[in-house]
Amino acid sequence: MPHAPSLAPLLLTWVRFPLVFSTVFQALITTLHTDSGYKTPIQNMDELFASGTKLYYTEDYKLIFEDTDGTEISKIERNPANC
Repeated sequence: MPHAPSLAPLLLTWVRFPLVFSTVFQALITTLHTDSGYKTPIQNMDELFASGTKLYYTEDYKLIFEDTDGTEISKIERNPANC
């Protein structure tokens, strides 16, 4: 420890600065390298079919998908393996 009182704030600053700098740097790097996974939600059936996502449903939702045409119905599978 320094014996002169004027060196104490300098020593404290010298010790705190790397700690603060390191913490901020790690937070920024983590933010840049982390994928938030946010995607815009699918709003309607056209967006669902355009996304290429396979949709599985149970018999309870049969009425919703009865009016789809032949190309769209190929992307919908009904209750595979009782999921």
